[in-house]
This record gives sequence, C-alpha cells and structure tokens, in this order.
Amino acid sequence: MKFPGIVAHRGVSSLYPENSLIAFEKAVELKADGIECDVRMTSDGRVVVMHDATIDRTTTGVGYVCMMTLEEIRKFHLKDASGKVWDDQAIPTFDELLDLIKSNNLLMRIEMKEVGLEKQVVEKLKSAGLAERATLTSFLPMAIKTVKSVDRSMKTALITERFAQAEYEHIRPDIDAVDFCFGPALDRQMYDRARDDGLILDLWTIDDVETFRKALEWEPDFVTTNYPQIMLEQKGK
Repeated sequence: MKFPGIVAHRGVSSLYPENSLIAFEKAVELKADGIECDVRMTSDGRVVVMHDATIDRTTTGVGYVCMMTLEEIRKFHLKDASGKVWDDQAIPTFDELLDLIKSNNLLMRIEMKEVGLEKQVVEKLKSAGLAERATLTSFLPMAIKTVKSVDRSMKTALITERFAQAEYEHIRPDIDAVDFCFGPALDRQMYDRARDDGLILDLWTIDDVETFRKALEWEPDFVTTNYPQIMLEQKGK
C-alpha cells in the first residue's frame, strides 16, 4: 500500500490561523508534501488568500471580501479556530504566499472560490515559476473551464462530495484530478472510474488517525488534512 502525499489544509490550520502565512510556514517546516489554500478577489482587483466570502469568521473585522479593498482588509488581524487573535497575522495576498513557496518544493492546491480571477492566478503562478507545482481546484466547473481556456497546460481538479456520471462526463475533458470528500456520499464506482482514467485523486478533509487509515485502503495520491503534523507521523509507522 503506497503512502499518499500529505497536504496541509489552509496550512497547519489546527494550530494556527487558517490561510495565514504562519500556517503555511509551519507546513514548510513540517515537510508536508503540499499546501491547500483558497483565493478570492478584493474590490480593487487583488487576489487574497481567504476561504469565506466574508472576513467575519476568521478576522477581527466584518465585511465581504469582494466589497473591500486590500488596504481595508489588511487593517484587521487573523484569528485561529479557538478565537485567539494573532496581532502579527493579516490576510495574505496571493503574491506573498507565492514568495514563500518559491523557496521550497511544496506542491500547491489552490481552490478558486469564485469565477473571475482565473487569468490573474495563472499569470501569477507562471511569473513566479510555480505553474508546474500548482493544481487549480474548484467546486465550480466554470472556474475550471476558464483556467483551461487561459492555459490548457495548467493542472486542474474538481472538488466534489457526490460525483454523478453525467457531471463526470461533462467535466472530464477539463480536469487532471478529482478532490473527493471522504464521507458517506463517496461513490467507489466513480472513484475507480476516475482512477482508471488516469486522474490524480485526493481525499479530504481527514483529521483523525482512524479515518486516515481507512482512507489509505483507497490508495489516494494525496490526503488533505488540518492536522498534517499527525498524519506525517504515521508515515514512519
């Protein structure tokens, strides 16, 4: 049984603010195989690393990302899952994250949370020399198709919880991978179909050892976790 690559979900988000530079720095220190992040666009056209449509849950501020400028967003501090405020951490720009990743060998799984920023994301990755190490992912088929229209060579992945045959046939020409939710809705037939078609397979989000061991039986290429520090320990066992 092969051991999958371990992807740090929003960085080491179990210990640090999700999608923060420190969370990604800690993933580098742990020697994770990759990181997962989320990107959105501000009202002044800047790509930032942020999961939610609003900054309410993860920062000391309130408001929609798409209705705030980068300067406005950066006035607030990030919070971790416990609610602790990290005064030295603000929402990173995508450029800042790329600067961090340049100096190591981590793979990147970049979730596009909205349509409209694909061209800018692709251009930034290529300019940074990181296009080969990146997979652009999304729940949104339109975002994936737009990436391929910008640059057919960019790797893409559909994120899904329940994958119907019709959906698969529609998106198959535009994806290189599938990120499957490892839960009761996971269809083994569709999983095996994707494997047989040569797609890279990732399982998310796996946060305990028992579930991780069950996931290993599916022989995924990657496992995405909020606890990379725990899953990486399993590698030597």
